[in-house]
Amino acid sequence: MSDQTRRESLPQEAQEFLNYAEVTFKKTTISTYTTSLRKFYDFLKKKYPEHGQDERYFKKIDRSLLEEWFRDLYRCGLGPASRFLCLMNIRCYLSWAYDRSYMDQDPRGMILARDFPKKPDYLPKPIEPEHDKKLQQFLRTSKNITEKGLLLLRYTGIRVGDLLNLPCDCLHQEEDGSYSIKVPLGKLNRERFVPLTPECTQLVRELQYMTTSDKYTWEKTPCLECEHIRYVKVKLEKDSKNLPLMANRTGIALSYSAMRSAMDRVCENADIPYYSVHQLRHTFATSLLNAGASLSTIMKLLGHRRITMTLRYATVTQETIRKEYYAAIEKTKEQYEITTAAEQQLTNPLSSIEDLIKIIEKKRQENIKPQEDKKKLALLKRLKRLENDLKEIL
Repeated sequence: MSDQTRRESLPQEAQEFLNYAEVTFKKTTISTYTTSLRKFYDFLKKKYPEHGQDERYFKKIDRSLLEEWFRDLYRCGLGPASRFLCLMNIRCYLSWAYDRSYMDQDPRGMILARDFPKKPDYLPKPIEPEHDKKLQQFLRTSKNITEKGLLLLRYTGIRVGDLLNLPCDCLHQEEDGSYSIKVPLGKLNRERFVPLTPECTQLVRELQYMTTSDKYTWEKTPCLECEHIRYVKVKLEKDSKNLPLMANRTGIALSYSAMRSAMDRVCENADIPYYSVHQLRHTFATSLLNAGASLSTIMKLLGHRRITMTLRYATVTQETIRKEYYAAIEKTKEQYEITTAAEQQLTNPLSSIEDLIKIIEKKRQENIKPQEDKKKLALLKRLKRLENDLKEIL
């Protein structure tokens, strides 16, 4: 079902709200609003089947009804993040309806902060290093445009949506002769340049060639003999600037499902476990972090607005945690385990005791005082007994 069809199935007030919101928000945001409104009104229709699609629903909305809807969302199996988004969107919708006098009761006390489910703090899941090597080796030898696109995702860490929106002439040459790609407006509505290695630059050129060579499209042409429209196959020019970098044989941009299917196929052919396409981005970030790149650099490469976003996407791997832990333990032993170091130096305890006896006897001859000589004699007796005991043991 298209977004337009879903919107038309909503009541007039909801459609008016979406028309108001699309002036300010992006298309993807409007789509989430539409989905939340659909869920809300589906619940209202089940609750009050006698009502039609009119504003009488607003007279029924109160705190107890919304609490029942919260439970219904949970029973439907909706995840915490999806339920959180539904509550946010409906709260905005009800506030808008109150401002338009569709509601008599102020909705600000109907959806409270405690109603929002706690969103799970998922850790990023990069591809295992061994699997990552196999994956890259397989993708380097591939001749498929979608599989080459996966390799570009691994090399640059850009999002799948950013890749599919790249124009064919995305290469940008810097003053020092190196190249970068200009990533257009994406999820966070911002452009950025991502630097490329020579290998990655060559990969982009291969994708450009695969996109522009032997491509054709279908153009509508009116038939001269009748009023019907026919489609004529027209070859696309190689230097066409309107082509996307990731295009099929007819020059149409590839879809996310095509990239996901390619990832499934590659994982199977490379004999590695299944990984999602987005995990290529996690792998890019964690590999740079483990190699010593700063968080601010990774933040710019990933196109994040806040450093907290980078901390979520570029969390250190368990492998790095283990390495740093064992290195710290070894350093701690060197600093604090003094007894262990002394034991390593004490190679012959008998000779050490004999040396102590000789030193004490020499001190007795140099300085003879009654009180000190008594102490030295007692110490010599103990040392000689210890020497005899050690001889029996060793």
